[in-house]
Amino acid sequence: MAWGWQSRGVFPTLIAGIGLALLASCGGRSETSGEDEKAAPGPVVQVVTIADGTAAQSITASGLIGYRRETPLAFNVGGVVESIAVDDGDRVRRGQALARLRQTQVQAGTAEAEAVLANAEQNLSRVERLFERGIVAQARLDDARTAVTRARAARDSAQFTRGTASLAAAADGIILRRTAEPGQVVGPGQPVLVLGEQDSGWILRVAVQAAAATRLRAGLPVEVRLDGIAPAVRAGTIARIAGQSSPATGAFDVEINLANASGLRSGMVGRARLTVPPDTQHSSLNAVRIPA
Repeated sequence: MAWGWQSRGVFPTLIAGIGLALLASCGGRSETSGEDEKAAPGPVVQVVTIADGTAAQSITASGLIGYRRETPLAFNVGGVVESIAVDDGDRVRRGQALARLRQTQVQAGTAEAEAVLANAEQNLSRVERLFERGIVAQARLDDARTAVTRARAARDSAQFTRGTASLAAAADGIILRRTAEPGQVVGPGQPVLVLGEQDSGWILRVAVQAAAATRLRAGLPVEVRLDGIAPAVRAGTIARIAGQSSPATGAFDVEINLANASGLRSGMVGRARLTVPPDTQHSSLNAVRIPA
């Protein structure tokens, strides 16, 4: 009986202790959760400035510098290159001899042409005998003589021929590339040298997207930046805008005239800053431009 009374007194005490422990733990988690919420960072935002989408804007495009006219030079006949008097980087004058070609050509039909001529001559001899006997008319004799004349001309054109051809500079300038060597066989029109024509001036070729190309025009000023030479910033003007886009990129080539040619070399990289005029065609749309 004494054991039962003690059990009934211990049980309520245990229940009360567990309840206090639970309240304490809940209170601790609540306080910790509040601290975590205060320490958690808020969302990251960035402030940008929007602009009038129909206003003038600047774009930057990179490209290569070169002569306006970089002309491939070639012989108009085929043969073996006999000599080349210039190399990459050499300056030349208009009319200066640059290379010589040894023209050697053998027509594959030489033997056949000889056979045709011999047959035509035999036929003419027979027709002449028949004509003297009055068996054939004058017209047939004339035809036989004409056949011999044609066969002889064909045989002569098929003979082994030799000759030389020379290549001269078309303008004052600098040799940009040498694409052949002595002893090399080249065909008619195959480039042997590439000449940068000094009087043609210097240009920077860049590519711009269609949206900007439609708003550009010849004569607009351009700021060009160059690395490694002075002055690093030079003035330029748009000279030409391509009428067709590149099939590979969809961009339009833009040629920029460079007035200051000091220190320039073909193949240098330049960066152009172009000011694209306002889009007056869509100015009533009240468009805005937001940075990407």
